[in-house]
Amino acid sequence: MFTTLSLATLACAPVLRLLTGVKRLVRAGTTSNLLFAFRALPLVLAVIASIGLALPAFLEFEPYSTSEMPGPALLLLAGFGLVITFTMVWRCLRILGLTLSLQRRWLKSASPLMSTFNGIPVFCVRDSVSLMVVTGIFIRRIFVSRDVADALNGAELNAALSHELAHVSTNDNLRRLVLKVMFMPRFLPFLSDVDSLWARTSELAADERAIAHGTDPLDLSTALIKVGRLSFQRRPALLAASHLVDGCSSATVARAERLRECLERGTTSQQPSAVEHRLRPWLACAAIVLLYLMALRTILPPIHDFLEFIVR
Repeated sequence: MFTTLSLATLACAPVLRLLTGVKRLVRAGTTSNLLFAFRALPLVLAVIASIGLALPAFLEFEPYSTSEMPGPALLLLAGFGLVITFTMVWRCLRILGLTLSLQRRWLKSASPLMSTFNGIPVFCVRDSVSLMVVTGIFIRRIFVSRDVADALNGAELNAALSHELAHVSTNDNLRRLVLKVMFMPRFLPFLSDVDSLWARTSELAADERAIAHGTDPLDLSTALIKVGRLSFQRRPALLAASHLVDGCSSATVARAERLRECLERGTTSQQPSAVEHRLRPWLACAAIVLLYLMALRTILPPIHDFLEFIVR
C-alpha cells in the first residue's frame, strides 16, 4: 500500500503540474475529470496492488506455518502502510459523520420546498443562512435556506437547482470525499493547490452542464450574484457536499466571468441520455472486475514470485 501509493503519487505529480498550466486551454469539465483521475489514480493503484494482487497471492501460495520473519525494512514499510490506511479510514468516517450530523440538524428545522427536483427532494431550512447545497453520495438531498429561497425568483431557483443537479450527475460529492480522504498537505503541499483547482473547475463544469441541459445562463448568473451577496456562515472544512457558492471568492469571480462569456457568445442546449450517462461508469467498472476475475488465477503465480524477489 505505502510503496505503490508513494511511487504513483510522485509519478502523477508532473502530469498534475502540466494540467494546472493548461487548464484554460480545455473545457472545465475535461480539466475537472483529468485532475480527479490523476489525483485518485495513486489510491486506486495502491488498493489494486495491495488488496487485489499481493493479498490473494500471499494467501494462495504462502505456507500457513513458517519460521520466516519479516526484516526491519519490511516492518517499517508495513507500519507506514498501516498509518496511511488508518488515517484515510478515520478521515472518511469523520467526513461522513459530520455530513450526516449536519443533515440531521437541517432536517429538524426543514420543510419541503418542493416535492422533488428531477427526483431529488428539496428542503427549505430555517436556521441557516445563505445555504444552497446538495448532500449525500447515494441518497441525495438539496437544502436551501429561507433567505436564499426568498431572494431568488422561480427561474433563478430552478437554475441554481440545475447547477446542484449537475454535481449529482458526475458524483462530485463522492469525488470530493475521495480527495479529502487523500489530503496530505504536510508531505506534498502542491497537492492542496491541485485539490483547490479541482474544486474551482468542478463548479465551472457544473455551470457548463446545467447550461448544456437548457438552463439560461442569465438566470444562473443572477442567482450566483444574489446568493453571493448574502452573508455567509463558515462552512465546515470536512464536508461531502457541493455548495452553489462555497465562499471562495476566486471561484465565484471565475464562474461569473465564464457565465458572462456564455451570454455574449450565446449557447445551445443539448439533452444527452441521462440513463446512458449514468450507466457508462458502472459498465466500465463491471468490465474491469470481470477481466480481473478472469485473469486472477493466471497472474497470481508471477505476482507471488515478484513479491518473493522483492522481499529477498
